[in-house]
Order: sequence, then structure tokens, then C-alpha cells
Amino acid sequence: MKIGEKVTAKKQIFSACRGTIVTAGKEYTILDVKEDYFLILDDTGSHHSFDNSTFDKYFERSDEFKNACKPLMKYLSENHHPHVKVIVDCNTAEMVEGMKSFESNEFILD
Repeated sequence: MKIGEKVTAKKQIFSACRGTIVTAGKEYTILDVKEDYFLILDDTGSHHSFDNSTFDKYFERSDEFKNACKPLMKYLSENHHPHVKVIVDCNTAEMVEGMKSFESNEFILD
């Protein structure tokens, strides 16, 4: 983790005296990183401190996934039509084209 990096909260974190500190799904900026803790900055200008060992439990890196996807998205945009998709896993990348689709939630059990 580094200063200026964007992170997204995985969980809602509450403080008894201040109410909600971190909202799940919301993006925060890393303000400072020390040996045993890091600070995040929210959109109101408030900063909050967390123990470094809790990073993976409460946060995920926002930009890392986006930055990994952008070159492939650019390639698709410049070289293929909008119906082409790429399915990627750990050891394969498959380019597919949707010829026909139908969506129904009729059989999903709640």
C-alpha cells in the first residue's frame, strides 16, 4: 500500500462515538503509511487510522483491478465490435461473441 492509492472498503466499520467510519463499497484514499498503521482520507476530509494487519480484512485495492483491465478493454475497443467479450482466469483467456441471449430471473430461488 502506498500514499495516494485508492482503496475500497469491504465492510462497514462503526465507531461508538462517531457513528460509521467506513462504508462498505465506498472508495477512500491512503493518506499515510507507517510501520504499524495506515491512515485513510474520506470525501469529507476526515482521516481514520487502521492497524496494518487489518488491511486485507477491511479494504481492497481499487485501482489495481481497474489498471489491469484497461489495456484489454482498449484492445477490444480498437480491434473488435461491441459484442466481443473476453473471459479471463488464472491460466486462460477466451475471446467469445454473443450471438443470441435471453435473461430471466423466473427460476432463481430467493
